Amino acid sequence: MKKKRFKKIITWTIVVVILIVIGFIGYKFISSDDNQTLDGGTTLTKRTAPVLLGDVGQTISASGPLEASEMTNYRISTPGELVILNINDGDFVKKGELLASLSTTDLDEVLENYESQIENTKENIDTVNDDILDLNENISDVYESISEKQDDIATLQSEINDHINSKSDLTIYSPISGIVFDIRVDTGDVINNGTILATISDTNIYEVELAISAKILEGVIQSNYVYYKNTRYDGLLVSYADYTYINKFGKELVDVVLQFTMESGIPTGDKVRAIITVDNISYSSDTDKVPYYAISENIVSSLQGEIISLNLFTKKLVNEGDVLAILDPSYIDDKIELLNNQIDSLNDQIESYYSQIDSYNDQINSKNSLISDYEENIESIQQSIDNLQDDYDALQVIADYNGIITNINVSIGDMITTNTTLFTLIKMDAPEISISIDELDIARVKIGMDATVVIDALGSTLKTPALAKVTNISLVGQSQGGVTTFDVTVALEENVEGLMLAMNATATIFIDNSINTLYVPIEAITMMGGVSYVYVETGGTEIPITPSSTTGTSRGKGVGFDTSNMTEEELKAIKEKRDAAGITESDIAKIETTAKSLQEYYIGTSLIEVTTGVYNESFIEILNGVKEGQVVVLPPTYTTEDTDTANPSSIFGDSSTRIPGMGSGGGKQ
Repeated sequence: MKKKRFKKIITWTIVVVILIVIGFIGYKFISSDDNQTLDGGTTLTKRTAPVLLGDVGQTISASGPLEASEMTNYRISTPGELVILNINDGDFVKKGELLASLSTTDLDEVLENYESQIENTKENIDTVNDDILDLNENISDVYESISEKQDDIATLQSEINDHINSKSDLTIYSPISGIVFDIRVDTGDVINNGTILATISDTNIYEVELAISAKILEGVIQSNYVYYKNTRYDGLLVSYADYTYINKFGKELVDVVLQFTMESGIPTGDKVRAIITVDNISYSSDTDKVPYYAISENIVSSLQGEIISLNLFTKKLVNEGDVLAILDPSYIDDKIELLNNQIDSLNDQIESYYSQIDSYNDQINSKNSLISDYEENIESIQQSIDNLQDDYDALQVIADYNGIITNINVSIGDMITTNTTLFTLIKMDAPEISISIDELDIARVKIGMDATVVIDALGSTLKTPALAKVTNISLVGQSQGGVTTFDVTVALEENVEGLMLAMNATATIFIDNSINTLYVPIEAITMMGGVSYVYVETGGTEIPITPSSTTGTSRGKGVGFDTSNMTEEELKAIKEKRDAAGITESDIAKIETTAKSLQEYYIGTSLIEVTTGVYNESFIEILNGVKEGQVVVLPPTYTTEDTDTANPSSIFGDSSTRIPGMGSGGGKQ
């Protein structure tokens, strides 16, 4: 029971202390509609602010000296005479610029010798390549000769095939059926291609060429007849001349050819005549003529050879397809053998050509191998040159980056010993600031974050801070006085005129930024029970209702409390706290009066719960609860006869108390 009672005493003691602190600081105020006046000349001023739409940023700021992002003390590890020094103290140099060098005479001679060897070797390679080109041209010529020989072989082979196919022509057949006339050869004769052996004629069909009146050309021919000894035979007009002529009697004639059949035959030298009827008029040939066989062919040999069989007999009948003669095939075989011998000779030549090509290719391979040796030699020499370059580099000092030269310790002609410090190069194009960030904020800082830098000695940066970025965050913090901080490096991203190292500067890191959002002054926020509220003007006369969870600290219902039911122990504890704070009974009465005035200060407002977001020391983002254009009531300010405007925030708590999650300084809007 005593334990529970003691707990109750502690609870009430805490409540009383809160009331005492709030009341004692704010007891000077007296309420009014706008400005309130209290005894002693203290004036209470009602303040408001609209809910605005815009950007709210959160930052962290800290200061430190400007430092070079990089500094290099240049040395030469190889001893020698300094022959080049292209710099003076304060000179600006660019990356890759030659700053200083020792004598390179010995190395130059070695390098010249290496380069001469490479040049000679390359000339040798060119010579060998020319030889290879010549050999390739020879190979091309040989292949061309091979192609020509192969064409010759193809031609000879074609002739052989023709001879083989011509063997069928060794047997000569009768092309037509008829009577054999004019035999010109005999068995054993050697004949040539185109030799006429005999003539075969069809003795039943005759043709005769006659002259007849040209009038037959003027009408339609009705009949053609050939007469032999008063015997009429049907005739066929085979052709007529495309011209006419006049005989000695003045008669116009045209030559025609008529064909007729007479199985009995006509004795040699006998003549015939003809009659042609045109438009019922008959025209007789002008003269009689000797007819001739209409179908007659010469038997011609298409090959050369000896006749080993002959079946031709004068005026003997032969039928179409009868064998008339057979030639000896040895002539064809001899020609084929001769052609094959020529082909063999050509193949031997081609084989010889391929042997030449193999020889040329062997020479090319040998020369390519020689070129490979030359190239390996060049690579070896080039490697020596590359190694020599390291020796050159050891004698030369090249600027590693853009920067300023300082602390030159040598002069041209000096004999430089190993590891002598020649001069210092300071990188000035990206100065850095190392700042300390509290352990509560370091987790929110990231490499690459945007930042700005204000340099105390350069007024231009106050108006337009230099752009920068976070480039490094120390992983190990430094603890001092119970507070741990971490070093953060911020590097400038632009040149600042007049900047010098070691100047003091302030870096501001942009942690978070909310664009196009609602925001109010941060002092408009009232925290009760871990919840954020704002007082919003309503235009009425109501008193804002404070949430029940804040009983004992309510502005809406006052800050008084009843001590009538307290035990002696509780009253004693409260009295001890008042006495410790130097608060008298008169002060308590004034506290009651002040609380009432503050309650009246917020008449016509409504206490609205809001959700907050990004904030800085001036403004805070409102995510929901109010709208753009609404008016919020800020804590009052007051003036006295002896002081200027006082900070009212102490009425609601210590203004230096950090809102959970807020950065340690700076702001961006």
